[in-house]
Formats: sequence, C-alpha cells, structure tokens
Amino acid sequence: YVHETMSAPPQSVTSTNPNKKATKIICAIPRRKLHPAHKGVLVTTITVHRQKKSKFFALAQSELGDVYKITLTLDPSDKTVVRGMIVSLLDTLPPGNALNISKSGMLFLPAEFGNHVLYQFERIDLEDAPTCTSEEARAAYLDDESNPKIWEEAKFYASSERASKLACSFTPTMLVYLVLCTRFKIIRKKPWPNERIKRILEPTINTLLCPLPMLHWC
Repeated sequence: YVHETMSAPPQSVTSTNPNKKATKIICAIPRRKLHPAHKGVLVTTITVHRQKKSKFFALAQSELGDVYKITLTLDPSDKTVVRGMIVSLLDTLPPGNALNISKSGMLFLPAEFGNHVLYQFERIDLEDAPTCTSEEARAAYLDDESNPKIWEEAKFYASSERASKLACSFTPTMLVYLVLCTRFKIIRKKPWPNERIKRILEPTINTLLCPLPMLHWC
C-alpha cells in the first residue's frame, strides 16, 4: 500500500490466504526538494502494466507531473504474499488525464492541458533513480526512540511531515528514462473519445486502456 499522507491505510495489499494475518505495506513517495513538508503528494493518475511470466508494475503520476514506478516484492515461495514495495521516480512529464502503456514499450500521455504526447521507454530498470522502499519506512518506525511502540503503527505515519522525513528528495530534470517520439496537436478542447485514440495510434500501440490497479491512494 502506498500512502503519501501516512494516515491509517486499509488492508488492500495483503495475502489472499485467509489463514495468514494481513499486514500493511506502507511506502513513502519521493518528493521534490522544494516541496513543502506540510503538504502531501497528490497522485492523480495510476495504471498497471502486465509483462510476461506474471510480472507487472504500476505507473503513477502526481499533480506536479512526476511519474513514479511502483513495484511489489513477492514472497518467493508464495506469489500471493506481498512482502514489500518499491517506489522510484521515472521522469517528470506534463500532467495528464491518463497513462497508457503499450506492449511495444510506448507510453501515451493524453495531457490535461496542451498537446497529447507519445513517449518510448529507454529502459524500465531504474537503478539510479530516487527510490523509497517499504522496508525503509518500517525500519524508521522500529528505530524511532520517541515512539512508545504502544501506538498503532499507522499513527507513526499520520502526518505529511513524517512522510517528508521518510521520503528521499530529488530535483526535476530533463527526460532520463523516456524518449519523446511525437506530439499530437489538439485542435479542439473537447476530450478525445477512447475509440478515436485507439484508431489513430493502433499501428503503434496495441493496448491503450489498462485496468485500474488494486492500489489505493488517500
């Protein structure tokens, strides 16, 4: 579970085995260096891309345009059990109404304002990107000497100021992991119907509309 404001999250990313106790997965989101500590990061768009061999990842965009890659760490012996979560900064793009990933490695961004844009993934392994993990958040909770440990763990994360301390910071830069392919000039201000988008981009993008992931944001 990714929860930027760090209040009590629902048990959404848990084991599907009813005999096992559900555990909360909490992970901070990388923040811009000049982002106010008292203000959370508002995620406006999220999508999931399924790869081969049961692999998948999610992309989420904030109101500022920062796009994050979300990866779940599964138990090697039981793929239905989530052990951790990793949130990495992908790139900063214009704020969009959706994120559409194709099987051919393209990212279509219907912009909220201005022209729609088509990108190509340069690479998806973000080894050098600013990254936060659920293990780091858990370690901060256990190492905090001021925490009496009698509180519920969710209360430890119940503020944006706490989230800003747990999250790593970054400065927005030019595209690193994406390559700009083309822009689609918008002549009218009305939203594009999904069928029209699919018809225009069908030669390049096989799948535009992805189902929403089972991740919850507050």
